[in-house]
Formats: sequence, C-alpha cells, structure tokens
Amino acid sequence: MALYDTFQYLVDAGVIFRAGTTEEIGWRSQGGVVLKERNDALRVALQTALGPKALKWKKPAKAKADAKEKAPVKDKRKPKA
Repeated sequence: MALYDTFQYLVDAGVIFRAGTTEEIGWRSQGGVVLKERNDALRVALQTALGPKALKWKKPAKAKADAKEKAPVKDKRKPKA
C-alpha cells in the first residue's frame, strides 16, 4: 500500500501528495525534494525512491584566489607584420 503519490513533469519536477488525497506534502525540483514540514528521514527516502539524480550533493565552493596570486596571462597572438 502506497503512502505517497507523485505527479512528475519536466523530468525532475513534480508534486508529492499523501496517497489517495490531494493534500500536498512537498515538491520535487531539480532532482531534490522539498517538504512542507521538516522531516529529513522522509526527504531522503523520497529522494532515493524518486531516482538516482535525486541525491546529488554539491561540493563546497572553493575560495577564489586574489588577483595578486594569479599569474599574468601571456598574449599568444602573433604580432601583425
């Protein structure tokens, strides 16, 4: 017996309903799941059940190097004769 129903569209978007009702409990967007009420265990379970792209974790952004630390770029164009 299903606990939740989903309506999916555009590959990675959709709405998650309580089974047999029109009560929205969350949404799927860009491979992730967002729930109305915070429940991390349910969110991860739904992401896992809805597909392999769902649990794509982002790596932390690297700090950008200061302009002083960057090496100068050489001009590789040939001089005009």
